[in-house]
Amino acid sequence: MKRIYWVLVSVFLFSCGQQNVTKDILETKEVDDTPYGLAGNTYRNKNLVFKITNLPVDSWAIYADNHPLISELTLDYAKDTNTNQFVVLLLASYPKKEYQSRLDESNGILADLEIGMETQTKTDKRSAEDFSNGFMQSYPENEYYEKEGVRTKDSYSGYKFYYTHRASGIKGGIAYFIRSSRNTRRVYRLLYRAKSEEADIGREAFENMLENLEFNTL
Repeated sequence: MKRIYWVLVSVFLFSCGQQNVTKDILETKEVDDTPYGLAGNTYRNKNLVFKITNLPVDSWAIYADNHPLISELTLDYAKDTNTNQFVVLLLASYPKKEYQSRLDESNGILADLEIGMETQTKTDKRSAEDFSNGFMQSYPENEYYEKEGVRTKDSYSGYKFYYTHRASGIKGGIAYFIRSSRNTRRVYRLLYRAKSEEADIGREAFENMLENLEFNTL
């Protein structure tokens, strides 16, 4: 009987050890190894909970988050009362090269893509269409067209429009999306600007961003 008892104890201990090993393995697999920020052709923002896939990394120079060009553009927006709460999250410039300054025209930037966000109070009830109309009223020097609703890849609704700057011929497009978070509302703005000769390239990249934008999915 003693031998049988010790055999049973040994089997029990061995089984417990196996369970612990299995548990450790499972717990290790649960570690979050998602590459946040810009990784390959995908940008993920953990704090704001959205991502964009299929970015044009082969033909555009793309910068994100704390890159100096991002900081430069955010500071530039701060000088305008219409955009002084605006934070730039991602910037892309065409054609692909290493740009030292976004504002240096000698760098030969032909088109820009941009994703930005500003925070509003919960009491601000303006819709994405309202923000679009506000932009159009603030910049009457543009001709506006193709104004319509738009949906993200995961079906969140927003509003987009296109424009041409009358004096320079520069073309662009803007889309607004609004997401609520506790006591605030986040206003997301995606846009492109392009010199007339590269308008098609800019618009194609802009529409590709809209098609591959997802909220609450990382």
